[in-house]
Amino acid sequence: MEIKSNIPDFIKKLEKLKADVTASPDFSDAVFAALNTGMGLMKRRVFNKSEDAEGKPLGKYHGKKTRLTKKKFSINADDPLDAAVEKERKKQKRLFNKAVKANPDELYTEYEKFRIGRGRQIEKKDLELEGSLRRSIETVKKDGAKVVIAITNAEDLEKARNNEKQIGNIRAGLNANTGGAEPAKIFQLSEEEFEQVKVQGNRLVTDVIKRIAVL
Repeated sequence: MEIKSNIPDFIKKLEKLKADVTASPDFSDAVFAALNTGMGLMKRRVFNKSEDAEGKPLGKYHGKKTRLTKKKFSINADDPLDAAVEKERKKQKRLFNKAVKANPDELYTEYEKFRIGRGRQIEKKDLELEGSLRRSIETVKKDGAKVVIAITNAEDLEKARNNEKQIGNIRAGLNANTGGAEPAKIFQLSEEEFEQVKVQGNRLVTDVIKRIAVL
């Protein structure tokens, strides 16, 4: 009677495992997924909770404040405008008038007035107006394999740096634009967010190793 053995198959699988490990398995997808989770948590913190990476509130809008008047913010269409622009101007006028009626003696900074005209909240600094900066923050593969969270638009990157600089100066009691205080830590992972990335990253990397090691 012929004795059958699975040893040859076992040896082939060991050789395959050795070759796969020697070839350095690709963990970039696992790292990408883990960092993507961290990116989502960071965006929620910055744009929804208005907090920096240390959990500190970003504060309110600063600057010289004046009253919001219907006359100052009336919409004049002296130049020919297309329908879309005219519609937007009329919308801004309605929002200004509504704000004046609701709080006739309230004082606003120029940027707060700008936000009011676009229907945005001004109760706290949220670093979001049209959503461009939020959309520019992406998880990307760099140089083929390296995975990073980056602000991919140059204009939005400059905007993010300016916000960190201004908030750092305001917290230090300096001029928002000319002060030399340490910038606020906003567009980076908090310790809690980084821990979440590590937990998911370890799990996903372990899954890759397990798939390679299946015999």
